[in-house]
Amino acid sequence: LALEYEGTLITKGTYSTPKITHGGSNYRGAGIGASPAFSYSAQAVEVDV
Repeated sequence: LALEYEGTLITKGTYSTPKITHGGSNYRGAGIGASPAFSYSAQAVEVDV
């Protein structure tokens, strides 16, 4: 119903990473060390009501 009246429902947000001390060094939102995995992620969802 909302799609018929207003179009696609969209939301947007942001996240500010906390300052972290790791091994005596400061990191802010960066990958830490040589990791075999990514330290970042994204989510998407499709909902039918």
